Amino acid sequence: MPIVASSNDGLASDRGIRVYQCFISNCAQRVNLALAKKRVGWTTTSINLLMRQNIRESYLKINPKGRAPRIIRGGAEITESIDIRSNIVS
Repeated sequence: MPIVASSNDGLASDRGIRVYQCFISNCAQRVNLALAKKRVGWTTTSINLLMRQNIRESYLKINPKGRAPRIIRGGAEITESIDIRSNIVS
């Protein structure tokens, strides 16, 4: 998936790195390892898939597909962990 500008006004102005992830996800761990390797700071927001937080209206505004992980970097949204890792490491 390509990197897209955020359509969410509250997220579009965010200039840091924010990762929305589920604590049990190996895809989220892939993203965390890439961020740690690059030694960049980020903020984590936990999404508990077991409690179905990914289908709540508040999260669907961030990610209409309800998937995690999701990263917001400089107002751009990236959803697939491989794309996230590639974008961070490069």
